[in-house]
Amino acid sequence: MNRAADVQRTDWTADTDLGWLLHTITRRHSNLANDVLGSSVGGVRGYWILTVAATSARRQYEIGDQLGIDRTVLTHLLDDLEAAGLIQRTQDAGDRRARLVQITDQGRARSTRWLDESPTPTAGSWSGSTAPNKPNCEPYFIV
Repeated sequence: MNRAADVQRTDWTADTDLGWLLHTITRRHSNLANDVLGSSVGGVRGYWILTVAATSARRQYEIGDQLGIDRTVLTHLLDDLEAAGLIQRTQDAGDRRARLVQITDQGRARSTRWLDESPTPTAGSWSGSTAPNKPNCEPYFIV
């Protein structure tokens, strides 16, 4: 069965172009993260690190690899997050060269606050952007 033949043809515009939608969503997400987290704690990348560290203690290099953040940049971000009390780094008992990154209670609270304060598309988070209030992403979610 050819699913492509079953898909209704879409008239592609800026409102339905996947690249444009991803760019718009990423830019808006980054602005929201910077508004809530503040640029002093890494902005959106700081939020990504908090999200990854919230699941379990992770080695620094694993976080960098997963998020695609350069080692030097990651070290500076972790320094800022640790100075703000949002994460803590400890020696890895299994590998003395590695450091484990764990989210703190304060970091978990900050991450939760970000989620609570982040507007959803239906709450007007798209206002002020050139994207429509409800982007048409349906063509990309056909399985």
